[in-house]
Amino acid sequence: MMRYLFLVGLMFPIVLGGCLKPEAIGSNHEIVVVVSPATWDRFENTIRSLFGRTVVTPQVEQIFSLRIADPEDFDFFQKFKNILLLAPLRGEDPTVALIGSLISGEVRTRVLAGRAYMFQKRDIWAREQTLTILTGEDETALEKHLRENGEEIFETMEADLNEKVKAWLYEEMEQKKIEEKLLGTYGWAIRVPRDYWIDGEFPEERFLFFRKTVPDRWLFVYWEDARTQEVLTEAWCLGKRAEIGATHYNGDAIVEEYTSVTRERFLEWEAYRISGLWQNETPASGYAAGGPFRSYCFYDEANRRIYMIDIAVFAPGMSKEPYLRQLDVIAHTFRTGEAGKDR
Repeated sequence: MMRYLFLVGLMFPIVLGGCLKPEAIGSNHEIVVVVSPATWDRFENTIRSLFGRTVVTPQVEQIFSLRIADPEDFDFFQKFKNILLLAPLRGEDPTVALIGSLISGEVRTRVLAGRAYMFQKRDIWAREQTLTILTGEDETALEKHLRENGEEIFETMEADLNEKVKAWLYEEMEQKKIEEKLLGTYGWAIRVPRDYWIDGEFPEERFLFFRKTVPDRWLFVYWEDARTQEVLTEAWCLGKRAEIGATHYNGDAIVEEYTSVTRERFLEWEAYRISGLWQNETPASGYAAGGPFRSYCFYDEANRRIYMIDIAVFAPGMSKEPYLRQLDVIAHTFRTGEAGKDR
C-alpha cells in the first residue's frame, strides 16, 4: 500500500491585495528536482532510473525530463509546474530545512516512524502546479523507500501528468453534443475536445473514428456483440486491429517486432493493451508513413459487447509522446450506457 499523503500543516505564502496566484510555467513533462549536490550524488542513478521510462514512437522518447535545481535557487523554481523536493529529514542541507518548513509535526512523526515518505500538494505557489516531497528519516531510509516503491511513485507522478493534460484538453469548447449523440445512438460515448471531429462513421460495421490534424492523430472505437468473452483473445485483438488498419486506414499495418500485448485494467474493465508502431508503405509518393499506436480491447459484460479503442499518431519530425498521451487521456473518458454517466 502506498504510504503517501496530501500535505498538511503547510506554511502558505501571503498573497497581498487578494491577487490570484500566477499560472505555473514550464512543461507538464518536466520535473524540477530541488536537491542539494551531495544528496544528488547519492541518488542520481536511482532517480534517473525511476523517471527514465520511454516510449518508442519509433524514436525513443522519455515521458519525463528532469531539471536539477539547487535549493538556494528555490525562489525562482517555485513557479514551475512540477517540483520535487528530495532529501532525508535528518541533515543540514537547505533542502532539509525547506521540507521541514512545509510539513507538520504529525507528518514528521510519521516519516521518522517509517510510515510515510511521499507527499503531494497542488497549487501552493502557482496554479496548475504540483509539489511532491520524497523523504525519509535518513539517507538509508529514503533509499529504501525509493527502491521498494519506485513503481508507485512513478504511477503517482504519471497520474498527475494525465490530470494536467485532461484539464487542458477540456478547459473550453468541449463538444458535449457529440457525446450525447454517441450515447443515444450507439450506447457508448467519449468526451470530445475542441478541434476533433468524426472523420468516419460506419454504423453497419460498428466502427467510428475521430481525427485532429497538425499533427495528424486518430482515435477509433470498434464494437461487436458477443454472448461471452471467450472470443476475446490476444490473437483476436491483433487480428482485428490489423483488419481495421487495412480496411479503414488505407492499408496501415502493425510492425510486429515493435508490438507488445499486456493485460491491464482499463477503467472498470480487464483489457488487452496493444502497444507498438503502425506503418503504411506508399509507393506513389516514394516514402513510408508510420508512428505509434495503442489499443485497448475488452469485454463489457453489462452490454455483452467487445470494444476496441485505438489511438494513433502521425507526426514526422516532432515529439509524438505528448500527442499519444492526449489521445490516451481522451480514450479514458469512454463510458457505456447509464452506468457510466457520472464518470
